Amino acid sequence: MKKLTFISVLVVVINICFTVSTFAEFYMIPVRKKTETATRVPKTGQTGCWDSDGSVETCTGTGQDGDYQLGVSPAVTPRSGETGSYTVYGWSGTRFTDNNDGTVTDNLTGLIWLKNANSLSGSTVWASALSYCNNLEAGGYTDWRLPNINELHSLVDLSGETNPALLDGHPFTNVVCEGYVYWSSTTYEHISHGNAWWVYMGTGHVGIDYKDISYNFVWPVRGGN
Repeated sequence: MKKLTFISVLVVVINICFTVSTFAEFYMIPVRKKTETATRVPKTGQTGCWDSDGSVETCTGTGQDGDYQLGVSPAVTPRSGETGSYTVYGWSGTRFTDNNDGTVTDNLTGLIWLKNANSLSGSTVWASALSYCNNLEAGGYTDWRLPNINELHSLVDLSGETNPALLDGHPFTNVVCEGYVYWSSTTYEHISHGNAWWVYMGTGHVGIDYKDISYNFVWPVRGGN
């Protein structure tokens, strides 16, 4: 803890207020950002949870988007018909770091992903995707989860890369594309809640599938706020 000397005096001259600084004593407590949990991914806004049949269920422990409600508020207020923002907050730097423990840190979002984008070695229905991530132990961590739709889509590079639509030189392995998609933890709320959002890593397209009969791939993530 470091002591600083500082005092502010309010001065009024011809109806204009301004501050003159001089010396007094205050204490300063330094803090740092925990980069492992920092994120620039916007919230989806989803707060409820539904099972594979579309019935409402308690969120706690499900691993669904509404359970975690992770992300930050959009940088701008969405226009009518829009549901969020993918604004990058003036960031620059090396995008991905291979942690050499089977995980990769996204230095833009602060999220940590499995390096192997097909650790399940196949596709599965939505409920099993949630369960697999919730019970996964990898890289020395047990707090893995299925990413929400904004987190999953944040991996996509929109500069024209395809198959996969990821940044050129990315460190990930076994990224599934060519007609296959990845589940997110976010329910599609506009029909019967029996669908969930997915991302097609071949081109970055986003869509929905039936939770109980569609078999899609799984890419676990950890971190976020």
